[in-house]
Amino acid sequence: MRQNPNKRTLIDMLEHFQPDYIVLRPYEYQRQFKTDNLWLQTDYTIVADYRVPKEDVQRLLFPANNIDLEFLVLRRQ
Repeated sequence: MRQNPNKRTLIDMLEHFQPDYIVLRPYEYQRQFKTDNLWLQTDYTIVADYRVPKEDVQRLLFPANNIDLEFLVLRRQ
């Protein structure tokens, strides 16, 4: 953080460490298409997409406000 005070986002941290796997919400992944962070699209492949089945969403507490209904698993190539 001291060395790069302007690069403190989750994506900046992931770019620095380049883990073998990354789990992101779809909107976190899609946000990268609007930036110059092309490394995520070029260095990683989506290998799984986990989402709560629609019939189970209504069983959750406050389903309309729940941001954890879907996750993408990306693997470094």
